[in-house]
Amino acid sequence: MIHWFTTVFSQPAQKAQLFSILLSALVAFSVLLLNQWFTSRRARKDHMINKIEEFYEAIGEYEKCAFELFSTMFSYSEDQTQFQEVLDRLQTSVQRVEMYIGLHFPEISFDTKAHSKLMQTAYYNLSDAKARRKGLDFGDMDDHRKQMDHVNQLLDKVRENTSRIKTDAQVLMKRHKH
Repeated sequence: MIHWFTTVFSQPAQKAQLFSILLSALVAFSVLLLNQWFTSRRARKDHMINKIEEFYEAIGEYEKCAFELFSTMFSYSEDQTQFQEVLDRLQTSVQRVEMYIGLHFPEISFDTKAHSKLMQTAYYNLSDAKARRKGLDFGDMDDHRKQMDHVNQLLDKVRENTSRIKTDAQVLMKRHKH
């Protein structure tokens, strides 16, 4: 095999031709690899941008459901199914946020226990407020004010939690933008 190779490419012109063939093949292969690298990089960036958008929407859904839960608890409707639907949507949105963080954004911290405790506390406090509202007279206004202050603290906590997560998502947006 080597003897055939040296015989075929014994002339300088043939060696130059072999060299140009090898160089052309190397350049073509390099261009192919670079093209593949740029294409996969762009696809990865587009995928990440798509996931960031979905994550941001999930955060908004969580925030909306949290405030809807508070609103439902203070509505004058006694419809327990409506409240349960809101609670289920809230839990689903928390799970969705947790899923995006676990799968795509592990650098973002999300304390699920804190959010669950927040919702549990809100549920019990607002249920109590709803029960008190039925028998509320003007003598109970101090208790009602305390209850409202506690609800406002919970709402502030929801705003703080979602604001922190949104800020982290915005950092991701800046890092992965086109």
